Amino acid sequence: MTLHHITDYASIISRFSKLLKPKGKLAIIDLVSEDGSFHGDGFEGHNGFDIAQLAKTFEIYGLSVIHSEVFMEMKRDNGRSYPMFIIVGEK
Repeated sequence: MTLHHITDYASIISRFSKLLKPKGKLAIIDLVSEDGSFHGDGFEGHNGFDIAQLAKTFEIYGLSVIHSEVFMEMKRDNGRSYPMFIIVGEK
């Protein structure tokens, strides 16, 4: 639940990939794309992610996606529920 706070998420995925040994794995849990209501006005990060697009980013930086799924919803004080995903890549 940190990636959506990082402006240049592709750079951090690239850096994580470089740190992994062969067969090493990177797992990220974050929000599925949403309308911006999760954080509200003034938030400068990402409003979640399109899982297919994030998978492409993994592949660009040498990670094979071995698992991805929406696995739960997080309910917020605003009364809405927001889907969360996990994506796992292997070097």
